[in-house]
Amino acid sequence: MFFVAVGFSDLRVARMLDVMRIICEPDAARPSHVTLRGPYDAKKNVSNSLLEKDVGQMIVRGPRTFFSDAYAPREQNTVYLGIEISGIGDYWHKPQYPDGTPHLTIYDGKSRKFAWIVLTTLRKHSWNFSVNSTPMRILEKKKGVEQAYLEDFENYRLALDQVFFKGVAFNQIRALSDIERAGALNKACHILHDLTRPFSKQY
Repeated sequence: MFFVAVGFSDLRVARMLDVMRIICEPDAARPSHVTLRGPYDAKKNVSNSLLEKDVGQMIVRGPRTFFSDAYAPREQNTVYLGIEISGIGDYWHKPQYPDGTPHLTIYDGKSRKFAWIVLTTLRKHSWNFSVNSTPMRILEKKKGVEQAYLEDFENYRLALDQVFFKGVAFNQIRALSDIERAGALNKACHILHDLTRPFSKQY
């Protein structure tokens, strides 16, 4: 199964968002992206001309949730950052969510309690900053995400060292308690705020 998505062109911002996702859900996190189209059964079903389109500037809004109610067949505990894209109608095509909201998922796990902790932590910080997108690209929904992330772990080393300490290991992050995760997430938000201050304004 394949999707079309964009990322964040500022590598420092992208890496810190990646680290926030690793903190919250280390065994399920993937590089930060905003899904715009899909799913597709095969790569060949994605038009090459589509991948040449430039979404341009994105505005990262504050935290929001997708929480299921008590009667839903599957519990959903998703915390995300809303993403605003000018002219989204030109890019959006997700038949399962025709009126969906572009977003960056921060946590999508099994614990409603921890989801509330993530939401509360994110709400302590100001958002509303703009960042340019990467070109559209194809993402494959993969199994074994943990192994893929372990292979890429060193790519996040500088950002991880800023939040934790020099040389922190993946297993140490996995072993954090919920309270420790909240503290690390809060620190990552402070760093991200400093990085994005020049791009922050009232929209």
